[in-house]
Amino acid sequence: MGSRSSVDVEVLQALSMATLHMRPLLPNLEELRWYYGHLAKEVEWSMLQCIYLFFAPKLATLSIILHNTFDSACPPSIFSGLINSCPALKELTFLSRSSNSNEENRRGISSVICQWNWLQSLTVIDLTQEALEHLATFPSLRTLYFNSLKDVTRSYDQHLPIVTHNPTSGYPALQSLSVSCRMDAAISFAQLLSSSPVEDLEIQVVDLCCPRHWKELFSTISRHIYHPSLKKLTLQESGYALDPPEVLYSDIGLEALTVFTNLQVIDVQPTFGIQPTSDTVNRLADA
Repeated sequence: MGSRSSVDVEVLQALSMATLHMRPLLPNLEELRWYYGHLAKEVEWSMLQCIYLFFAPKLATLSIILHNTFDSACPPSIFSGLINSCPALKELTFLSRSSNSNEENRRGISSVICQWNWLQSLTVIDLTQEALEHLATFPSLRTLYFNSLKDVTRSYDQHLPIVTHNPTSGYPALQSLSVSCRMDAAISFAQLLSSSPVEDLEIQVVDLCCPRHWKELFSTISRHIYHPSLKKLTLQESGYALDPPEVLYSDIGLEALTVFTNLQVIDVQPTFGIQPTSDTVNRLADA
């Protein structure tokens, strides 16, 4: 069985290389969304080999969503010729709903992302430290969505790099950021956005946190997010408390948000209850 599987992979890789040299079926194609529901892994992988026929020089938006296919060789084989076949690519989405995601997959996708420097929008599951540092240098990256952030580590010395070697000027064009991660990673990433004109910030916290953690997150956001630019702030906790909250907390740092004079939407949902004081409500209303 193992030998047959190896042969199948070699045949598919040979087919992939052969299609790279073919002319695109639709040379004027500008947008491609590759999604075909639930299929067996072998069928999904076989159909994926046809995607090369649609890589065209004018392709600007590419979205690939897979359910079962997520072998370690999959991302590099899909994108190996993409940078040459699609020089106009601006928006890239690559997601997999397969549970077969591992470190090799993450590194494979990251190595491909490091080939670009002109993307405007990127949606992926996760990237390595190297890829995150590379993204921070993009002069055109406006939208960034992550399903997780595993490589971001906490630094209590703000002079040390966290995700980029140049934290004072990273992500210079970033306007929309959506990320699902632990609270430490959320606080760390927020520290990198001092030079980013972020308008829409969405953070899904995946671990249960106490009020002091939320207070630190609010404080970090107020210090590092450009005050005039932020218009929408969504901070949610995806975990479930074991018991209904018996105490409604008032001191979680909401008053830190009063520095954002153009903030139009605030959606804050920790698992514990919040009871803002009248002073905090008045200050937010004034802001």
